[in-house]
Amino acid sequence: FLYISLQQVSSCRKFVEVDPPNTSINAGNVYTTDATAAAVLTDIYAVMSSANSSNEGVTAITLFAGLSADDLTLFDLNNNRLASYYRNDLTAILDDHWGAFYKLIFTTNNALEGLDASTSLTPAVKQQLFGEAKFIRAFCFFYLVNLFGDVPLVLDLNYKNNALLPRAPKSQVYNQIVSDLKEAQQLLSANFLQGDALTPYDLGSEERVRPTRWSATALLARTYLYMGDYVQAELEANEIIDHTNLFNLESLDHTFLKNNREAIWQLQPVETGARANTGEGRIFVLPTDGPGGADYPVYLSDFVVQAFEPGDERKSHWIDSVVAGGSTYYYPYKYKVGNMPAPTTEYPTILRLAEIYLIRAEARSQLNNISGAQADIDMIRTRAGLPNTIATDQGSLLQAILHERRVELFTEWGHRWLDLKRTGALDAAMTEVTPIKGNTWEPFQALYPIPEREVINNPNMVQNPNY
Repeated sequence: FLYISLQQVSSCRKFVEVDPPNTSINAGNVYTTDATAAAVLTDIYAVMSSANSSNEGVTAITLFAGLSADDLTLFDLNNNRLASYYRNDLTAILDDHWGAFYKLIFTTNNALEGLDASTSLTPAVKQQLFGEAKFIRAFCFFYLVNLFGDVPLVLDLNYKNNALLPRAPKSQVYNQIVSDLKEAQQLLSANFLQGDALTPYDLGSEERVRPTRWSATALLARTYLYMGDYVQAELEANEIIDHTNLFNLESLDHTFLKNNREAIWQLQPVETGARANTGEGRIFVLPTDGPGGADYPVYLSDFVVQAFEPGDERKSHWIDSVVAGGSTYYYPYKYKVGNMPAPTTEYPTILRLAEIYLIRAEARSQLNNISGAQADIDMIRTRAGLPNTIATDQGSLLQAILHERRVELFTEWGHRWLDLKRTGALDAAMTEVTPIKGNTWEPFQALYPIPEREVINNPNMVQNPNY
């Protein structure tokens, strides 16, 4: 099976920049030419981007993990698709995050085998595409292990074996993520490449949508932070922060524009009309009559709105509100193009430089580099119009960093949900939050349940406790 859609490839014309072949693409010939091989990886990004426009697939993590944590409030508690996440009551999981990530893993494993067997590709193209596949596989496993805990390590196309794989320990999954990302670092170009996966863009005109060495480095820095390897987390973060010819912090209103200099990896929208920008903007930017219905099911929680310090310009630039029915509803306004036809000016942003500063700040705090951690926090605070941090020791710095992550990364890729879990703050936070949502918090709810079909079909698959 070859997971590639020529319709999606051709719809992403400005990124792909190659014509599909005149004959059909199949597993036997897709890796014989540079153009068709590059199209396989391009299609992964097109699939992710198309799902983002509808807040589905892997990109729906922003919405669902935001509901699980304290980022978002669900307007209609009868919304069956979202209510179980919001109440932390996942007895019936209606969105298949597990399947979405494993489908991408299958596609990358297929690409890795096809690329490895190919003898006709330009070596530089083959190397880049191999690195992209390794990076995407690591990206998928990162979210799987953080949402579900131990997960099967599917690393090839042997479906008979894969169907019976047990869940690998979390430490083993993390080791595989690190291995894939280190290999990706060596394989991926340091330049942003055009659709042929070979030609660099001129500096200043690049589309930041093909993964680069810096994408792998950013995810590796995050992974090391989650693993508690603070020395390596700092070293990887240094690589990006020091690369000032490509990356710097943007103004607050430019941070989520397409191809801005803070972006490390973005998705390029492949739809048109009201879907020509981001799924986040379509679902988060509320109309004048407020939240409601399938199009506008959520608004920003009071916990987020009240978390900002006085004078924090992120609140005025990244949050907006409407008054409807006598109530004020705040909503995320990082992406400013809502559910309306408009030229493409914003790209869904997956990795950006501000997170890397906060990763390094946390790593430095854990290593007792107090002044270094303060300097990194202050980079983020200065951009937000705030004075330097008053935190002066390790404990207060770690709390300050968790706060900065909350107000900097809210409603982005589940950061708040994952931060609460990895820092041991989840139970305290959700014990306060979950009763407001209409449920009682239990620690086992930190993990999403394994889909029932996986447990039924695989005798070696063990469900997460209490599901």
